[in-house]
Amino acid sequence: MFDVTVDFPRMKVAVATRGERVVEIRYLPLSAPRVGPKNAVAAEAKRQLESYREDPDAKFDLPIVIDGSELERAVWRAMCAIPRGRTRT
Repeated sequence: MFDVTVDFPRMKVAVATRGERVVEIRYLPLSAPRVGPKNAVAAEAKRQLESYREDPDAKFDLPIVIDGSELERAVWRAMCAIPRGRTRT
């Protein structure tokens, strides 16, 4: 189901890919099985997640599939504009 998992202090982050793009990112319990990268996109996702784990200001530039309504995509764009550590209402 997932193409790679990355350990974080309180969870694992799992990434699924399809072709050359990330299609899902999910939080899993630490007890979930470890999955090594199954393809180049998964390996790059692992590298970027590990960079983020060490430096929360690290930037992501993974190719992703955005599957949502126009409203959902507008909300996601607005969420991406919020600086790390800040909140908006």
